[in-house]
Amino acid sequence: MTTLEELRHRLHGRIPTIVTSVILLILVVSLFYLLFKTLQLERKHHQIWENSQLDEDLPRLRADISKLDQGYSDLNTNVSQLDETYNVLLTSREMSAQIDQVVPGLRRLLNSLIRNQHSIICPEGWLMFAKQCFFFSTNSVAWRSANRSCTNVHATLAIVTSLQLQNFIISYDSFSRWIGLTDLEKVGAYHWVDGTPLVTGFWARGEPNHRGVERCVTKGAKGNRRRWSNNQCTAHRRWICQMSSFQHLLRSFDLGAVLN
Repeated sequence: MTTLEELRHRLHGRIPTIVTSVILLILVVSLFYLLFKTLQLERKHHQIWENSQLDEDLPRLRADISKLDQGYSDLNTNVSQLDETYNVLLTSREMSAQIDQVVPGLRRLLNSLIRNQHSIICPEGWLMFAKQCFFFSTNSVAWRSANRSCTNVHATLAIVTSLQLQNFIISYDSFSRWIGLTDLEKVGAYHWVDGTPLVTGFWARGEPNHRGVERCVTKGAKGNRRRWSNNQCTAHRRWICQMSSFQHLLRSFDLGAVLN
């Protein structure tokens, strides 16, 4: 047997084994390839499922957020209502405290009126005219000091807005006296101490003069004691205070809170 024939004989016996090995290798590789593709398909399917779930959940999430926003708005509204209620309660308590202060004085006033033991009068040393009380000082001070003396007793410097009241104050005496009229806020614009502008003035001839220098007013001008003149506010003059007789009555029975 030649060498070539011997080689053919050996290979003939091994060919089935080699073919089988190759086929097995191809099968194994194919299985791994199929497994890899299967895993890829499962991963894509999972991603697609998650995306579809997110699309389904998004409207529900938006609805939940809207409900939370509405709940927050309702909570703010409730807090505002509670604040308003609290403020009303505080106001009610303050009013109740004021009423508690006023009631004893009202009882004394009613009892006094029932027994006819009290009439509407002015403080001692004051004069009444047209339901108003007037005080005529005996000493002289600057206008601001006179004004402060009146306000300290819950009065004002006299506010003379009628001819009847003008005749009353000039009939008391002929002294020059401070009244509650100045142009201190604006030169030439005269106002009463209660803030109302002058409408009718009882000026002496040539008055008011010395614009911007003499800015406070007195009754009893030098040339005509029945008329007004303006003077330097630092000059010392007597003065006239004025208060409501009704307000004095309330204060005399500790009912000043009624006036506030």
